[in-house]
Amino acid sequence: MAKFEKRVVSDLDGVVAHSQMPFIRKFNRRFGTNYTYANWTSFDFLTREAVRLSGESAGDVAAWLYSAEVVGRSSVVPGTREAIKELSLSGFEFDVVTSRPPNQGKMTHRWINGHLPDVRKTYIRSGECLSMRGDEFKVHMVGLLRAGVYIDDDPLMIDEVGRQRMVGKFPSLKLVILVDRPWNDRHVLLPGIDRAGNWKNGDYGWSDIVKRVDML
Repeated sequence: MAKFEKRVVSDLDGVVAHSQMPFIRKFNRRFGTNYTYANWTSFDFLTREAVRLSGESAGDVAAWLYSAEVVGRSSVVPGTREAIKELSLSGFEFDVVTSRPPNQGKMTHRWINGHLPDVRKTYIRSGECLSMRGDEFKVHMVGLLRAGVYIDDDPLMIDEVGRQRMVGKFPSLKLVILVDRPWNDRHVLLPGIDRAGNWKNGDYGWSDIVKRVDML
């Protein structure tokens, strides 16, 4: 049996960074709409709406809606800072892996260092990983870092990690957690995957995550 690694690997946007909020504010200012966090019912919701309302391509929309300037305005998801601190005091290393584009690397590292000082390291695509899609990169890093716990808000990403764990690809991975968010709250989990939090009640899952990790 593989040794359990006291290493938590987490996605960034939607999990530790409340990045959907500046996206929504930017969108509403541009189109005069009143969308809220609760309206974000799928990963591509704002992109599809912006394409529909503006007639621009998805690529052109992404350039202004998900720019480094907008992403950099993100706040920290409530409970994140305290949870990472508590986990670090319990001997866990906490790493962040993101599918953000490489040109947002400097801004991302500044944001993490300024907001979440107890994060051990942040990984963003570079070098030989530049050719990977964002989801491929995250799966690759789960294995490379020998994660003991993996956390994400993307249900398809969580499913992929769960499937690969079931066939033995991640022997050190003991806990896979989907944090509850509007875009995944109807997703049916695969066996062996946990859901943390209840966004409708303002619970973003971090107290639940700390309890489950401490039980390992």
